[in-house]
Amino acid sequence: MVEILLKRHPEISLRATKNFGMQRTLATRPTIESSYQRLLNTLNNNGTGSLIEKPQLIFNAKERGFELDSINKIVAAAKGSKHVPRVSKGQHKMVTVLACASAAGDTLPPMFIFKSQSGRVPNGVQEGAPSRTLYKMQKAGWIDKDLYFK
Repeated sequence: MVEILLKRHPEISLRATKNFGMQRTLATRPTIESSYQRLLNTLNNNGTGSLIEKPQLIFNAKERGFELDSINKIVAAAKGSKHVPRVSKGQHKMVTVLACASAAGDTLPPMFIFKSQSGRVPNGVQEGAPSRTLYKMQKAGWIDKDLYFK
């Protein structure tokens, strides 16, 4: 059946989807440009002088959830499409990872956040991890204000 579809419509191909949260699909160019302008203003106008010349004081923390039971979905899409989004319902088992690095290249150990009622780290996850890696449990399985500051 798929082969017939592809023969009749050579402008499409089978592609793997990529999960995007609903909010990410709503970003517009003016919204993004405004965000970058606010960032530049913050870097130039703060209590320590221009941070652009002090990259060791600029840190970025990124939280990312990874599905432990992820399944790639194959869909038909236009040939040449680089990203094929799929909105996730967020009902998968996940681990959240928080990584933090400075603009100068210094890094902090990562934090892994698991959904857990018992407060125990799942077996085997610490094997091969960087030293000082943090493992935290949280009822919902994602980062909150208290965990962020830890």
